[in-house]
Parts: sequence; structure tokens; C-alpha cells
Amino acid sequence: MPEYLSPGVYIEEFEIGAKPIEGVSTSTAGYLGVTLRGPEEPRLITGFEQFKRIYGSFMPIDKSNLAYAVDGFFMNGGKRCFVGRIVAQDAIAMTGDLDTVNIRAIGPGQWGNRIALKIEAGSLQDGTQPEPWDRIKMTVMYWDVLPPSTPPVDPTNPANATNPDRREPVLLEVYDDLSADPTSIDFFETRINKNSKLIRIRPLDPANPANPAQRALDFVAGNGDSFRWPVFRRPLVAGFGRPLTRTTYEQDHVDREDLRQHLEPIRECRECEIERRESVERVWTCTFRPKNPVAG
Repeated sequence: MPEYLSPGVYIEEFEIGAKPIEGVSTSTAGYLGVTLRGPEEPRLITGFEQFKRIYGSFMPIDKSNLAYAVDGFFMNGGKRCFVGRIVAQDAIAMTGDLDTVNIRAIGPGQWGNRIALKIEAGSLQDGTQPEPWDRIKMTVMYWDVLPPSTPPVDPTNPANATNPDRREPVLLEVYDDLSADPTSIDFFETRINKNSKLIRIRPLDPANPANPAQRALDFVAGNGDSFRWPVFRRPLVAGFGRPLTRTTYEQDHVDREDLRQHLEPIRECRECEIERRESVERVWTCTFRPKNPVAG
């Protein structure tokens, strides 16, 4: 009912009779598969460049063809899809303590071991003042292939332009003038965790957060591990309201409950029906249904 804020005469028009069944959009797809890096939680993807920033680029075809599937989806007119990264159950995310903060890779796997971090004075900070500084600049870098030197040569330093060990990072994130004040819009935990495609950060002492000390470029830690390849070799693909099938998997058996756990977090999905057909191909069928059907 409309809300009337003043006295008067109002006319309302309403339809009589049953409303026709509205069409349901089938333009949103869901993908599950192995990626180079990224979070485990499903993400809404609206372009292949966004996919590469979050999950990395193409992998060897014998490992995963998820990137090829997503690229083909957008090249053929797709507009939006949800992507869920699948990892081994015993995979571990890289994590390390740096002075007053803990840094953790956004997802598990050995890729996190190739994340390096540099801390220096922020643009609004007088670097001659003693630490801890009120404002810091944090630079985060990631390489698909480990640079030849440890610590890596800083590619942002002009003095290293001719260094033969210099390697450009695949992904570079710069956060300037970070603050340790939790009420500030520049609070390091708020800004980094909201925007970074590589790491998550938290203060070691939440009651008294402090900016970490100055640090030359170096890898955060080397304790991330993938352990074993997950069950799926090819991505599981499902369009909303349109079941699709995949027949090639690394193992003869796929745990029904494990698969369901990956599918349930996908937003806009009310349920996932997984049906195993007794056949030589061991075909699995996954059907997504929109949670709130809309016209379109």
C-alpha cells in the first residue's frame, strides 16, 4: 500500500485477476573449477578481465579449463556469472605475522607464497619522524612465477630498471596513507580487506592496533600449500534453469556432500539438485534455480 503523508483524495489503480507467470532470466551462469589463485567464496564476475584479477589467467589444459570456459562465456555475449574456486580439502592459505599485523592470502594454495609486501612512509607522513608512523604506504605484489632472487628485486624502484633479476609483478596493489585508527576511513584493515584481490590483514592486538614498521620488499611467508589437486579437472558449469553436464573427472568417485558444500554458498540459488546416473560416463547433472525469479 502507498503511504500518504497529507489529507486529500487519492486514486489507486490495481489489476483484477491473476497475474501472468513472468519469465525468468537465464543469462546468469555458475562455474566451479580449479584456478591459479583466489578466494574459495563464490564471486559475481561481469567480465573476463575481472576474472583474471581475482582468479588469474589460463592454466594448462590438463589442470583446468575453467578460464577458457569463462572467457568463452563472455565472448559469446554472456553478461554475468558466479565463479567458485575448488581446492583440495587439506590446502593451506599462506599466513604470516609482520610486526603488529597478520597477513593472510585471500585463498589457500602455493600461489600465496609468491606474495611480497613493502611498507614505507605514506605520502602525508614525514619519514624523518620516529616510528610507528601515523600514515604508511603498503605495496603488495604477486608473481605467477617465482622471481629468481629472494628477496625479489623491487620493480617499483627506478634504480633497479636494468637489474637482470627484475620481474614485473602480475598484480600490483598500492595502499597509500593507511592509518591505524579504527574510526578512520583509511584504517588499514578496512581499506585493504575491502579492496585487495590478494591478501587479508588484521591487527595482532585488536584493542590497540598499530601500523607495522618500515619493511623492504620481501615475501610474506612460504607456508601456503595446495597438497593435492581437487576432484574436478574440468569446471562444473550450470546455467540458471538449464542443466548442463560434465563427464571427465580425476577420480572415479565424487562425494555428493562435498560437491553440495561448494554449491550452496552461491547466492541467488535456492537449491542444487545433484543426480548421479548409472552409466559408464558417470554423468553428473547440476541444476540451479534463481532464488528470486525476475522478468528479463
